Amino acid sequence: MQSEQSAISGKEAVYVAAELKETSHTPCPKRRQTRAPRSLQIDNSEESDMGKYECVAENSIGTEHTKPTPLYVKVRRVPPTFSRPPEPVYEVMLGANLTLTCVAVGSPMPSVKWRKGVDQDLTPENDVPVGRNVLELTDIRVSTNYTCIAQSSLGVIEATSLVKVQSLPAAPTDVTISEVTATQVRLEWSYKGPEDLQYYVIQYKPKNANQASIV
Repeated sequence: MQSEQSAISGKEAVYVAAELKETSHTPCPKRRQTRAPRSLQIDNSEESDMGKYECVAENSIGTEHTKPTPLYVKVRRVPPTFSRPPEPVYEVMLGANLTLTCVAVGSPMPSVKWRKGVDQDLTPENDVPVGRNVLELTDIRVSTNYTCIAQSSLGVIEATSLVKVQSLPAAPTDVTISEVTATQVRLEWSYKGPEDLQYYVIQYKPKNANQASIV
């Protein structure tokens, strides 16, 4: 990106290119002046380069300023979105390990962090990665929600996953026998476990038998 070129004449003429909003002519690595003709070159322009620029000619007689020229930098802005969100549900066995990966994109690129449950932040505030965050879970014992949060200056988005522990159910309690006849018997029991059971298995073994049978 170049500013307008300036031709300067006069004895002991001196050319200075400076940004109007700056109070000093401190050199900037990405801004350089070229020779023959003089111009101001800006490399890899950013939002911070926006402003008004002017050419200043100085010598022992005086100083002459050109009309300020505005510089606008077009910036692509895209709100954060998940390119690889975590799955809604992960089913694991008791004591298993699991890796949760969350990837988000946008312009500017969003920061990505993890939260456990309602309010337990798992990513240190001083070390929040940009674009991608991997959460390693070990020895999982309890079913819990984990939420991936992507945030930039354009917004915040969330994706929640349930890590569900599939464990062996506990044995029924309060087993009772009633209405016993020569051909049938009534069994009743209670179950207080949190698991969503699909079915029960009942085994019986006749007297003097070596092996039980399934009803």
